[in-house]
Amino acid sequence: MFPCLHTFDEPHSEYLNSLSLSPDGILLVGCFHNLVKVWDLTTGNINHSFELHGDRYGHFNTLVNPDWKSIISNDSYGNLRTYDFWTGEEVFCFQGDSSALAFTPDGKVLFSATCKAPYGTNATIEINVIQSSTGQLLRTLLFANAYLPIRCLLASPDGSILVAQAFDLLTQVWDWQNGQVLSTFNALASNSSLHFPNCVCRHWLDAVATRPNGQIIAAVAQRDKPSEEMTVAIWDIQTTEFLYTLGISQREPDSGMPHNAMTPDGSLLAVGNINEIEVWDLENRQKLCVLYGHKSRIDNLTISLDGKTIVSYAFNDSIKVWHSNGSCRNH
Repeated sequence: MFPCLHTFDEPHSEYLNSLSLSPDGILLVGCFHNLVKVWDLTTGNINHSFELHGDRYGHFNTLVNPDWKSIISNDSYGNLRTYDFWTGEEVFCFQGDSSALAFTPDGKVLFSATCKAPYGTNATIEINVIQSSTGQLLRTLLFANAYLPIRCLLASPDGSILVAQAFDLLTQVWDWQNGQVLSTFNALASNSSLHFPNCVCRHWLDAVATRPNGQIIAAVAQRDKPSEEMTVAIWDIQTTEFLYTLGISQREPDSGMPHNAMTPDGSLLAVGNINEIEVWDLENRQKLCVLYGHKSRIDNLTISLDGKTIVSYAFNDSIKVWHSNGSCRNH
């Protein structure tokens, strides 16, 4: 169903921060430690590339703005820097040390997670809501008490919900526009309704989608103790209701954090399973195919808006572009 269209296996000496596909599926952006590469997927050639200046020690949490006019990056000095997407020139810089970044779907608002006095009992974790075009602070959301910084921020495709998860897997769901907390739960708590009975699990949120009926769902990788079996579950993120679990995929216990990517409408899910990718039809809860070809662990996944293109990255290996041919057989 998804044969490999391109493999970019040139040496990547810098770790990848993010992968982004343009809305039309033509451009692929790889944001590395100090480098941005843009590929034209119609030819497989590099469209343009540029280095991120301003910090010789490297940039982190680099993201493409969904307006496709700029790129935001967090440097090691505690600054957020905005670069022109086409020229690579720095547009402006403002203070904002961040452990995680996310945009609203229209790119007008940037979310930046900060942690004061991290790794201690008096840690204060905040999510700054910022006007992306100017760097102006619009409001600050105070995250629930946590011992570790925020590992990921996820904005729902309709732009109404913000999900934040710390490295200790404490998770909070916000209506960010009015600052209202919709739910808070500890993804390690054995008595949570999101867990299977009589077991302790760990949950990693990787993707959020808005169903046609308005329901906002999350794709969650969960590892059960003590079996170490990894499953992928679908939750209603507003009610924290566990909806269903997809087929169990046995993974190595030390294979690192899992990676999922979901279409904005929640119809298709790509799951990184060590060095393979499982593609799931969520409408029918059916595994469509398994994509083979990487030699090392999948470290990043993204999927196009229409679900026809999947891009995967494996560290010290390659970036692979998979494109649907409409069939339903394994590759």
